[in-house]
Amino acid sequence: MNDLSAQIRETARSLLSEDQVDVVIGYEWGNLPLSVRPTHVRNADDVDELIWNPLCSNNLVPYLLISGERVGIVAKGCD
Repeated sequence: MNDLSAQIRETARSLLSEDQVDVVIGYEWGNLPLSVRPTHVRNADDVDELIWNPLCSNNLVPYLLISGERVGIVAKGCD
């Protein structure tokens, strides 16, 4: 696990456990080798599935269309 993955997990765990957000949108490992996919984490116990690496290139901003929820999102500066 790299430092960015650890920081993302720590921040997500804090936001969820302190009830500041309802869901954190980020990346997890996909089913195929060297693939990642979007994930929605709703429980602080599940943040260990969040990852960050060079494969995390897709823009997750379109997933913000979850209505009525407080959302945390893992995003690159260009997103």
